[in-house]
This record gives sequence, structure tokens and C-alpha cells, in this order.
Amino acid sequence: MESNSNPTLYVSRTAQQSGYGTDQYKKVTFLTADERIHVKSGEQIFFRAVRISAKGANGTYWRVAKVCGAAIGPRVPSLKDITELRRNTGSI
Repeated sequence: MESNSNPTLYVSRTAQQSGYGTDQYKKVTFLTADERIHVKSGEQIFFRAVRISAKGANGTYWRVAKVCGAAIGPRVPSLKDITELRRNTGSI
């Protein structure tokens, strides 16, 4: 898990999204044990997805892992978080 200049933004190097678009089951896989504990305690873990989100001009590859019921699911981060991630990493 890599920490950025903002202590609340953590980027996972291992996390991946499974399930896209209208798939019924979307999950975040390959989180480390430490990252999984942080997500379950309410912290945000960001990662890069393979596909861009369908948000027009605000489309992004960034996702945030969130607890969804018993699983950990992907969500598109807020515009503020996306801006901070782009500034710190230089990628969309």
C-alpha cells in the first residue's frame, strides 16, 4: 500500500476489479490482508481499474474499495479524490 502526500489517500498496487458495467456481482480482488483490514475499518483504498468509468468528461480509471454487504466492492471516487489522485500520480 502506497501513501500519497495526503495521508487519507492510499493506493493499492495489487487490487483489481472483477465485474464491470451491468454485471450483477462486482468485487475488488487481490487486496493484501492489511488493505482488507483497512477497508473493513472504513478507510479508503484506491486502485486503478482496467476500464474507464462511464462518467463522460469525468471518466476515470480510479476506483475506491468499499464494503458492500459481506464483500468488498468497487466504487468511483469523488471528483475531489480523483483530482488529488491525478495530481499525485500524474494519471487519469
